[in-house]
Amino acid sequence: MASKTSARPRMNFAHDLCGFGGDMANQQHNDDHRMQRRMVHQELGSVTKSAQYDTFKQEGVHKLLARILDDPDSALKHVELETGAVLLKMAYGYTVETGATDPMVELMETVMNNFSAAISPFTWAVDILPFLKYWPSIFPGGSFQRIAQNFKDSAEAAREVPFAFSKEQIKDGISVPSYVARLLEQLDRKGESDESIKFDEDAIKWTAGIMYTAGSHTTVTSLHWFLLAMVMYPNVQKRAQEEITKVIGSDRLPQMEDRQSLPYLEALVQEIYRWNPVGPMSLPHAATSDVAYDGYIIPKGSIILPSVWWFCHDPEVYKNPTEFEPERYLDPRSEPDPKPVIFGFGRRTCVGRYFADSTIFLSVAQVLASFDIEKSSLSPAEDERLQLAAQGCPGMINQPGSFGCKLTPRSKDITALIRQITKDLPEKI
Repeated sequence: MASKTSARPRMNFAHDLCGFGGDMANQQHNDDHRMQRRMVHQELGSVTKSAQYDTFKQEGVHKLLARILDDPDSALKHVELETGAVLLKMAYGYTVETGATDPMVELMETVMNNFSAAISPFTWAVDILPFLKYWPSIFPGGSFQRIAQNFKDSAEAAREVPFAFSKEQIKDGISVPSYVARLLEQLDRKGESDESIKFDEDAIKWTAGIMYTAGSHTTVTSLHWFLLAMVMYPNVQKRAQEEITKVIGSDRLPQMEDRQSLPYLEALVQEIYRWNPVGPMSLPHAATSDVAYDGYIIPKGSIILPSVWWFCHDPEVYKNPTEFEPERYLDPRSEPDPKPVIFGFGRRTCVGRYFADSTIFLSVAQVLASFDIEKSSLSPAEDERLQLAAQGCPGMINQPGSFGCKLTPRSKDITALIRQITKDLPEKI
C-alpha cells in the first residue's frame, strides 16, 4: 500500500512558483526523492548514525542550561535558539551567535514562515486554478506572483548561503564533521575511486536545507509542550526528577547512554509526543493508483490526510487520552508507543527521527535534572491561561497557546555544575 500512497498532492503556489517542490518533504516519490532519502539515511537513519552528532547536541543543551541560569524567564526563547543552533551545526558546521540575532537563523526562520504561508490551504487561487501560474505579475490580481518570487529568492538563499559557508570552511581547513562536510568529502572521491556515488552538490543543498526547515519548529514545539506539561502536572515532574536523582545522582547530568536506565523519563518523552502531537494531520499523501483498503476503494488522485491527533487520542487505545500520564506506557498498562504515528508513515517516515528524538530526550533529561519548572504566577487567572494554552493553536504545526513558566535551579550544586561544564564552551553556540 505504501508504494501507492507515498506521493504528494501538487501545490501550484508552493511547489512550482515558490520553489519548494524540490526538497525531500515535498518531492514526488521518484528517483530524486529516493536518492535524497538514501543520502540522509546514511548520515542520520539509525540510532548509531545519529549518535555521531551527539557532541553538537550536548554542547547545545549545555548552552541552553547556562542561558536559563542567566535569564530564567525566557526559557521558551532559549529553547528556540538551542534547537536552531544544534541543527545548523549538524547540517553545516555553522556556529550561531549567542548575542544579537544571528543572520543565518533569521534567514532560515524567514523561509520557514514563508513555507507555512505557501502551503496554507484555500489561500492561493492558483492552487485551484492552475492556469494562473502564467498570469503576469503586472496584471491586476498578479501580486501573488511577486510574493512567490520573494519566497523563491529566500528559499534559494537558504540553500546557497549556508552551503557556501561550509565549502569555505572546508577550503580553509577549519570545518567540523557536519552533514555537508561529510557528503562533500564523499563527492570528492566520486571521480577518484568510488563510482557508486550518485548524488551531486545540488542534492546536498536540498537535503541539508530541509533539515532545518523540517526539524526546527517541530522540535521546538515538542519542547514547548514539555515545559507546559511540567507546569500543569507537577507530580509528573517530581517523579521524573526523583528517578534521575536515584539513577544518576546529583554530581553529573543524564547522558544518552543513561536512557535505558530511566524508564519513567523515557515514558515522559513518549507522552510529550502523544499528548499534543506537533503535526495533528501530518503532511498530506496522494494515491498514485486505486487502492483497495478494508472493503473500500481509495481512487487514484485522492488526497490522504493521516489523522495523527485521533490516533493519539483514541480512547480505545489510550485511557484518559487528554491527560498527561507517562505511566500509561509502563506495566501494567503498557499502552503503545506513539512514535510510529508521530514521525510519519510508509515511505514518507521522517528520516531524521532518531536525531530529533535524541535531541528532545537529552534536552528534557538535563532540564529536569537541573531545574524546577513552575507557573509564572500563582493567580487563578494563570490556571485559566494554562488550560487555554493546552488547547493548542490550529495549523500545520500544533503549538501551545501563550503561557509563561519559571525555572529555578534545584540546588547550588547544580548551578555550580552547569557553570563548570559550560565555562570552556565558545561564546557562540
